[in-house]
Amino acid sequence: YATYAEGFKSGTSEPIGVDGQATVEPENVDNYELGFKLDMLGGTMRLNGAVFRTNLDNLQLRQVVLDSSALPRVVLRNASKSRIEGIEFELTWSPIEKLLLSATGSFNDYEYREFNESQFSTRALLSFQPLPMVDRTAEPFSEVPETTYSFAAQYTLDTAYGVFMPRLDYSYVDEIFMGLDAGAGQNEDQSTFDDYFLLNARVGWVSPDQKFEAALYGTNITDEFYHFGAAAVADSSGSFTRTAGLPRMYGLEFRYNFQ
Repeated sequence: YATYAEGFKSGTSEPIGVDGQATVEPENVDNYELGFKLDMLGGTMRLNGAVFRTNLDNLQLRQVVLDSSALPRVVLRNASKSRIEGIEFELTWSPIEKLLLSATGSFNDYEYREFNESQFSTRALLSFQPLPMVDRTAEPFSEVPETTYSFAAQYTLDTAYGVFMPRLDYSYVDEIFMGLDAGAGQNEDQSTFDDYFLLNARVGWVSPDQKFEAALYGTNITDEFYHFGAAAVADSSGSFTRTAGLPRMYGLEFRYNFQ
């Protein structure tokens, strides 16, 4: 299949400290996509894939600006032009009865095609000079990884004691740039998370009369240390606040179905 679509994200207004409301222009999108949807091997395998290109005008993103009282504010503003190109796929396959395998993948290339912004400068602030402009065109997109993929395997086991469903999930997330201002973009090493992977496991059980359900699960089994949230504001505050992901955890769930 081939598709072309146009869309937009409505504009809004954003408070900028003592300066009141500022207008955020609508974000306009043109999207081109070429893909396929296949059912194969007697219906036991389904494979979907697509390549796409998305052109964005007036991309809305968080930036750090100064209000007239010289205080930094994190606000929603527009970047002039941006482009995303990528490949996505999704696979489900049952090679034998009651075994289900699945995989997903996303590979994206993000690019600001035109993005200029004023940069904080202590010298300029103290001397009341205009803030210098900096070209952020080559800067990575914030908060989005270029590559992600996942694999999962689940088996359904019917017994006299009920149905057991063991499952394993593996996922990978590429490094992520978390910068909000120009200074963070000029120091990508300090403003970028390392890539990470997560391994989760779960064994579900349903009683023969389907009234009782239970599950034993473990998340982040390898106890991977990773970050999933941050705000890199090198120019305005010199800080990089990070939020760590959850450590290895185990749990037990139980449910009763009233019939």
